[in-house]
Amino acid sequence: MSDFENGCAGSCDACCEKATVTLTLDDGSMMECAILTIFEADEKEYIALLPLDEKGNASEEGDVYLYRFQEVNGNPTLDNIESDE
Repeated sequence: MSDFENGCAGSCDACCEKATVTLTLDDGSMMECAILTIFEADEKEYIALLPLDEKGNASEEGDVYLYRFQEVNGNPTLDNIESDE
């Protein structure tokens, strides 16, 4: 579902301001996103992503994508959030 670039392994101490994620959408297209933050809620981690345009600038639309974030065997993974709870 995603590729973490710039060596980001989920620790937002300094890298998330520059780190990006490449999402593969349902239609097979790819979208580059900046990592806004990784945060915890109800003992689970989530990631907030901001789409970037072709020049690497934040999307004018202002959409923010939220995904469930976890590390599996040291590799970061993103999952769709299945419920509002």
